[in-house]
Order: sequence, then structure tokens, then C-alpha cells
Amino acid sequence: VEVFVAPCVEAVVRACLSQHFGVRNTAAMVMSALQQRIFGVKRTRDEHAACNAMSAYQLFGRYPQLYPFMLSLLLTVEVGQRSEQQQQQ
Repeated sequence: VEVFVAPCVEAVVRACLSQHFGVRNTAAMVMSALQQRIFGVKRTRDEHAACNAMSAYQLFGRYPQLYPFMLSLLLTVEVGQRSEQQQQQ
């Protein structure tokens, strides 16, 4: 099952950009299931407890295929924000 996690995360993120509500809604439900698969079940009530956390190093070490995808996604968003700021000036 672990080999399918990274491709599923990519598909869910792409689905969140859909124009159709049904697709975005389904993506949210699948992402909820993926979060439990990736991070495990919450161990304490404290949201900020260290046992409920995973570092980026651990995440990308476990799922190395996610790193280039997330990086390209962040760069795309950054470029879009810069162009919007330049248009406003």
C-alpha cells in the first residue's frame, strides 16, 4: 500500500484544483484517509505534541517522490503570487 501513497497525494492535490465541486469534495475525503495512512492516528489530545508530528525530513524520506512534486507546486504558487503583486503595482 505504501507505494501508492505518493501517487495518490499527487492525484488528490491536482483534484483540489478542479472546477467541479464533486471532484474537490472527493479529494478532501481521500486526503483525510491519506493523512491517517501517512501520519498515523493521533496519539494525544494535544495538537502540538511531538508524538503527533512528523518532520519534512521524515516525510520526504518515507515518500521521496513527493519532494519534487511539492517543490514544483510551491514554485508555481510563488511565481503566480509574484506576478499578481507586480500587476497590482
